[in-house]
Amino acid sequence: MPLDRHNLTAHELTGLKTIINSSPDLSIKGLAGIIRDETKNTLKIETKGRILTIPKKDTSFLVEFGSGQSAILNGDQLACRSEDRVKKGLGRW
Repeated sequence: MPLDRHNLTAHELTGLKTIINSSPDLSIKGLAGIIRDETKNTLKIETKGRILTIPKKDTSFLVEFGSGQSAILNGDQLACRSEDRVKKGLGRW
């Protein structure tokens, strides 16, 4: 299944470019980087030569994929292990 904004949550996010769209922590809002790892509650984003751990809860991410396409993902919807989310596929989203 090709990656698009409607099925993005059913795919692996590691390796995609992202920008933190909103967060209760104003110091990370607007931070841009590449998703390097994902846990149940966090995304690890590589930015400026270092890896930062960003909580998913109450945070939204603008994720870029494909050829210039992007989508905003609500971190609360991503609050599960990536392998569990991928296994669910689109049937439960």
